[in-house]
Amino acid sequence: MEYFLTCPSPCNYEIKVEANSDDEAVEKIMQAGAAHKNEAHSDMKISEEQMRSMVRSNMKKAGCACMAKKNP
Repeated sequence: MEYFLTCPSPCNYEIKVEANSDDEAVEKIMQAGAAHKNEAHSDMKISEEQMRSMVRSNMKKAGCACMAKKNP
């Protein structure tokens, strides 16, 4: 399954990963986003646990029926 996370505006940077579960997707997004966070959001003071929670609550599954309801 493909998962993705988009940084809020004005950044709009998108991270896409392939994962077999939500937990695996969170870990992969955290890894893939580490360099972006350090480069583009170096002033952002957030703990790893806070970042993990933000990723979990904002990531989306590509092709999920729930996306159709949010983005008609």
